[in-house]
Amino acid sequence: MKRIYQLILFAGILIAMLSFTSADSQSFSMNFNIPANDTSPPVLNLENYTHSIYTPFSEVIGATDATGISCFTLNDTSVFNIDCSGTMINVTTLESLTTYWLNVTVNDTLGYESSGIFYVQVRTPTGTTTVATPMCRYKKLIYYNPNLAWMKEVNCI
Repeated sequence: MKRIYQLILFAGILIAMLSFTSADSQSFSMNFNIPANDTSPPVLNLENYTHSIYTPFSEVIGATDATGISCFTLNDTSVFNIDCSGTMINVTTLESLTTYWLNVTVNDTLGYESSGIFYVQVRTPTGTTTVATPMCRYKKLIYYNPNLAWMKEVNCI
């Protein structure tokens, strides 16, 4: 007699598939669902990020859960956005040297949630300098990277 057992955990439900083949080659199969007994929220794997000014931001926020991850959300989507797979991108140009504090929430397939706070610090690229022109003509300053990776003109004070 040949026996095949298969268990799959999908969206909070344990799917059991059993197949039997008898000695006289008759096949029998049975499928049934067992709800998962999971009452714990997802576990977030957060870290802080340091990112170069004027460059696109894209990072994946990680989370794990026995029943699977459903989706992610951010508390502020004016500068960053996140999709249900956890990929976070900037939706506006990162043109200010600042730190963005963000609260991310993730929910699992059973509706349990977990939240965490992290930051994205926007700064000049490593190994470059910020230089102001010695004379502020036309009430403008130019910040530039000597390697010409980025350049920005702003009004003088």
